[in-house]
Amino acid sequence: MDSEGPTVPDDWSEVERPDHIVEKYDPRPVILFTHEEAEVGVHVLPDDPIAPHADTERWRVGYVEGDRDEFREAEPFAHVHGHENALEVAEAFMQAYHRTNGDVAAAERSAVEGAEGLVETETDAER
Repeated sequence: MDSEGPTVPDDWSEVERPDHIVEKYDPRPVILFTHEEAEVGVHVLPDDPIAPHADTERWRVGYVEGDRDEFREAEPFAHVHGHENALEVAEAFMQAYHRTNGDVAAAERSAVEGAEGLVETETDAER
């Protein structure tokens, strides 16, 4: 990933201002990438709302089923500290999705394993 953002594979694109998943009154960016041919995507969202004592640097990366306008399912597969790190995990998912011929579970595993040290485990989250 470069300082401009993730390298998006050719068959994926970023959805500008995905209104249906933007948290109201939260200025942190919500990022959504969708696959050009399959009804799948990956999103990067703040993990906690802005509130006193919230960890505003914790992000979730999730697989999205459905098209850009109507999601049938959105399931996080990684919790990451730092927005740039979360974008790296999303980039790894998109690349792995292509490499695994659309095997979502394998792409999720590959993205998490490739981001060793970036993705929080349940033990990390409890601290």
